[in-house]
Amino acid sequence: MTGEGRTPANDSGGAVQRRRLEQLVTHPHEALEVELKGWLDLESRVAQADLAKALIALANTGGGYVVIGFSDAGGVVAEAAERPATLEQYTQDRVAGVIDRYAEPPFSCAVHHVTTPSGGAFPVIVISGDHRVPIRSKRDGPEGRHLKEHTYYIRRPGPKSEPPQSAREWDELLGRCIRASRADLLDAIRGIITGADAPAQPARSDALEEWVAESLERWDDVRERLEPVSAERVGHGWYSVAYLLEGDFAELTPPAFLDVLRVTRGTETGWPVWIVMDGEGGPSLRGNVIEHVIEGGSVFPGDVDFWRADSSGRMFLVRGFDEDGSHSKRDPGMSIDFVLPIWRIGEALLHPARLAERLGDPDAAVTFEARWHGIRGRHLVAGERRSLFRARGPAQENEVLSRVEVRAASRIPDELPELTHQLIAPLYWQFNFFELDSRVVAEEILEMRRGR
Repeated sequence: MTGEGRTPANDSGGAVQRRRLEQLVTHPHEALEVELKGWLDLESRVAQADLAKALIALANTGGGYVVIGFSDAGGVVAEAAERPATLEQYTQDRVAGVIDRYAEPPFSCAVHHVTTPSGGAFPVIVISGDHRVPIRSKRDGPEGRHLKEHTYYIRRPGPKSEPPQSAREWDELLGRCIRASRADLLDAIRGIITGADAPAQPARSDALEEWVAESLERWDDVRERLEPVSAERVGHGWYSVAYLLEGDFAELTPPAFLDVLRVTRGTETGWPVWIVMDGEGGPSLRGNVIEHVIEGGSVFPGDVDFWRADSSGRMFLVRGFDEDGSHSKRDPGMSIDFVLPIWRIGEALLHPARLAERLGDPDAAVTFEARWHGIRGRHLVAGERRSLFRARGPAQENEVLSRVEVRAASRIPDELPELTHQLIAPLYWQFNFFELDSRVVAEEILEMRRGR
């Protein structure tokens, strides 16, 4: 894969982003966070307006991707006709020019040329979603096509890019911008005051313990049916996150709850937690619990997600360690990257805040657990962003468990560095009693939330 735009500087976030981009072109599909476009001729103002509408809508809906070179006819996705001889017109500067011409205020994005295993390359535009004000079109499209002047666009079910059509959609758009502004303010304050960790108390919820025990039992069953390469990877170890929400929620059927999960996702690392992959091998229903097994297959051998969810607000997710994957330069079962746990747990902690808001009670109480299994003998090692870190270890215990309680899910975005630090500190202690600096966690969480 080659990148016209900036690839994340750290190996931790960058590897996940690269795999997400590769999956977008090997398994292209339309979703709220993904829009497919044919081979747009960006010399044409009409095509520029078409692209600008998609970019504005995704920017206003929390970020996402525009994948160029595919057509979707009645749900059948295929490479679009009339592939250009080169991809030279799909550059960072050209796309930035489209944004400058049609969007107010302008915003940044990253353009990548992503190659499939068969050798074909496709442009993928990555749009962030942490904007402080809603973005609108500043002029009509040519002949009134695609764009209307001074109009705000979002991604709506369908999926399609349209103006908000209900008070709730406007509330979500404005609320997203307000939260982004508030997060920046709090990060600035942390840069001046190296404050102490928030006083979240360890959770001892019998309900969470029962849910996790049930989910781990299901995980044992699922592992027996994994593809051999996936089973080998998770045989070295895995980590899991789980949480419970306690709030005033409307009762949802499993299909309705699955629809909520489809839109309850972040764009921080490119491979969201509790991601929904529809089609063959998609989610299944076991009783009233939704379950989903995602394997990378021949494209991403060894990659595996297994998650469970039900509409009462119980969530569980398990993944193999990135450090053990075929894409990693490290020997399987031997290391834990210094930065990865910060990003992984920080991203996962944002999910209950988003889900609680979607379910109608943003102040629901949260009990959250993180677990790392298969760490005995591993060393804590440096990544590219923390290249001066001296390796620590080996770990003596094989499993570490950590829990927190948050009185209101809406507090999680504001307290994310402190909560992340509290959850992951016990993992780092296993490596020669390493004391993780809370300032390092705050710095990495800021980079993660900026999509870097």
